[in-house]
Amino acid sequence: MLPQEKLVLPPENSRLAIGCVAAGPMDWLKVDVRATRHVDYVVDIMEDWQFRDLTHVYVEQYLQKLSLSESLLLLHRISSSLQKDGFLRITSANIEWVLKTHYNYASFADGVTALNSVASVNRAFRGWGHKFLFSAPLLKWILTQLGFSHIEQRFDANCRFPELSTEWLRKRFTIKDGTPNLIILEAKKDKDVDYPSDLAEQLYETYDQYIKR
Repeated sequence: MLPQEKLVLPPENSRLAIGCVAAGPMDWLKVDVRATRHVDYVVDIMEDWQFRDLTHVYVEQYLQKLSLSESLLLLHRISSSLQKDGFLRITSANIEWVLKTHYNYASFADGVTALNSVASVNRAFRGWGHKFLFSAPLLKWILTQLGFSHIEQRFDANCRFPELSTEWLRKRFTIKDGTPNLIILEAKKDKDVDYPSDLAEQLYETYDQYIKR
């Protein structure tokens, strides 16, 4: 574990990238819970959040590894740490794409086809450390309650900040019948809000209470 004081962004760098699955943006502070060659600091941000006065935050395929309640907590911390008009970009696995592409409704023809079809759906939900897959409407709804506005979904891998449109992302981004495999949302921090306890309770009662730890 690196010294805690090194985890605070210096004044000249207020851009934070969370969950660096590939070569992250240059000149951004890159953090992840796993040590890879792309990460500047290894830290569990759910346990140790020290960031403040941010202007840009990029969350790269990190939410799907959190519970629904944990995602709400993280997004609220991001909102609280962003300056007004700060920029947020999220990429996350899309449950709508999984449902559209993974299950073969003709899979009852033989056992092997049935196995591959059913396993692929379960793998999308449980593989690679996944805990919860969002849809774009659900994620947008949560962001609006956390003080974000001008929330836009991208249907390509591009970004007005070119360093966030990585080759890794461009190669993996795909669309099936109008549904992208990744949710890519960009939003502007509009205002500070208190932690939405009512929403947190609603999310817990709807989903998290039924999931064994």
